[in-house]
Amino acid sequence: MPEDSDPPRKHYQLKPKEFEAVNHPPREGAASPAISGTRDSGPGEADHGRIDVREIFRQANRPGKALQKTSSGSEENEVHAMLRENLERANAAGLNQVAPVKVFRRRKRDFVVLLILGNGFIAVVYAIELIIGFQVQCLAARMPFEFWNLVRSAFTNPAVFALPVAGMVFFSAAVAWLMYGMMDDY
Repeated sequence: MPEDSDPPRKHYQLKPKEFEAVNHPPREGAASPAISGTRDSGPGEADHGRIDVREIFRQANRPGKALQKTSSGSEENEVHAMLRENLERANAAGLNQVAPVKVFRRRKRDFVVLLILGNGFIAVVYAIELIIGFQVQCLAARMPFEFWNLVRSAFTNPAVFALPVAGMVFFSAAVAWLMYGMMDDY
């Protein structure tokens, strides 16, 4: 098989682009406004001549607004007229009248639901533990008729409630820290 020769190499380059010259070099004999002491025409009008750093510094230190309307910028045009018509049409339709919206806070609702369900779960589990525990104790001691006396004495003793109350306080503090300390508003 004869050896294939490589095709000729292609050279790519960008086409030269013509740019619009905005900052023309100064004309001979024309003095810069900074040098001649004449007043500048403002930011809305084009100066003839090159931009000079001293001119920019002088404009920056001038009191008042840097971009204020000049006589050429304050003229009404058809865009302003169309925008004004659109605004009048929207105002007539009532689209620009905003009513206050009541913000619904899901985080507050979720916090209350978690507190009720979590603390209720702790209370129910502890109550079931007391009842089942006393039943087992009474059956093991072979005194089934003493069950309600034990339950009554347990529910009248405040020390019995120390563990579930501590659990509820810990759970409530943990949920409050998670919902309001750690999580963002949603």
